[in-house]
Parts: sequence; C-alpha cells; structure tokens
Amino acid sequence: MHEGEIMRWISIEQLANEFGLSKRTLQNRLSNGSAMPPSYKIGKRRMFLRDEVDAWIASTRVETSIRTQGGRR
Repeated sequence: MHEGEIMRWISIEQLANEFGLSKRTLQNRLSNGSAMPPSYKIGKRRMFLRDEVDAWIASTRVETSIRTQGGRR
C-alpha cells in the first residue's frame, strides 16, 4: 500500500459472495484455522483488505494442465 491510497475493506458477507460460499462456511474456516486471507476484527465485524484478499488468491494459484488423449479433452 502506498501513501495516500485508500484502504478498501470488504466484509465477510462480500467475501462469501465472491467465493460462492456461505458466511457460516467462512466463519468456520476462520475458527478452525483453515487457509483464509488475513482478516481483521473491527468492532463486531470481521473485515478483509481487498489488496490482501487479491494477494492471497494469487498465492494459492495452482497450475493445471489439461491432458488430451486422442485429440479429446
């Protein structure tokens, strides 16, 4: 983050929507220590920094290849 940049926060509800998961699933993942982007407790809300979520997603990227057999996929 650079000086003068605005921190963009997203809620756990917004993150759940982006990931196609329920809020409860993300809360469970946070509780049991499963892989999740860094989060912050702000008041009673669990919040995520957009840049950190994007960096976390990029860091979990897995290269895949599609093997073809006889010209089929």
